[in-house]
Amino acid sequence: MGHVLLAGGGEFGGAMAEPDRRAIVLAGGTESQIDIIPAAAAPDNNHHRAGSRGVQWFRNLGATQVVSRRLIDQMSANDATIAEPLSQARLIYLLGGFPAHLANSLTDTRSWHSMTQAYETGGVLGGSSAGAKGSEYRGAEEESGGVFPSHVRMIPMPDRGESARAEIFPFYRWSPC
Repeated sequence: MGHVLLAGGGEFGGAMAEPDRRAIVLAGGTESQIDIIPAAAAPDNNHHRAGSRGVQWFRNLGATQVVSRRLIDQMSANDATIAEPLSQARLIYLLGGFPAHLANSLTDTRSWHSMTQAYETGGVLGGSSAGAKGSEYRGAEEESGGVFPSHVRMIPMPDRGESARAEIFPFYRWSPC
């Protein structure tokens, strides 16, 4: 099993550099495949810019194999040309935006299945802001009221000048459905 990176927000503002570097190491290093998923930014048509910023951010941290997948809704999440490469990714990073749209985009899709495969083979699933707001996803673990086990707590998003925070957990299950 892999790891999960939960970030409270501000993913590309500098505060997340150290947790993201650690995620790169856990994913196998700077030559590992990193896939950016901008679906949560699609409702306000920000997915191109957000995806490009994600690619640039991880490249600035030394990663060499970074792509932004055009996964923006359930139709694209079921596209084999998008879904199949995700199973080989070592770090999959879900960007911020609209949590409900992200959950609806991934639920019961080929891409989610591929992301699960990547995680089960040691990959890192990361998310910031909407990408980390597991408590809003359906199909939660009964004891925790969210998709995360009860020992995993959500990290508050920065507000009024607070610093972004992140934690990385060894993990056994993460599901938006």
